[in-house]
Amino acid sequence: TEALVRRYIEPLRAAGADTLVLGCTHYPFLRPLIQRVAGREVMLVDTGAAVARQVQRVLDREHLRRERDAGGTLQWFGSGDVQALAPVVERLLGCA
Repeated sequence: TEALVRRYIEPLRAAGADTLVLGCTHYPFLRPLIQRVAGREVMLVDTGAAVARQVQRVLDREHLRRERDAGGTLQWFGSGDVQALAPVVERLLGCA
């Protein structure tokens, strides 16, 4: 994972980037690694909270939000081998 993060971050740093926007759903899981590779002087902007607020607004507008104590299920989708990703997703989401 670190080699992959370095492959993407190092050219950005070499080009003078001082701010990186974490605009993908899985980047917050990698935030500590991204920060370490990018350096302390690089600001990371995490869009997760803003996206969550917008999702909440849309769910409220469409009357789709459940009450907190109502039961539910978790369903996720991936573009790769779902069976191979399942243990990673479960670990990241605290399901395992």
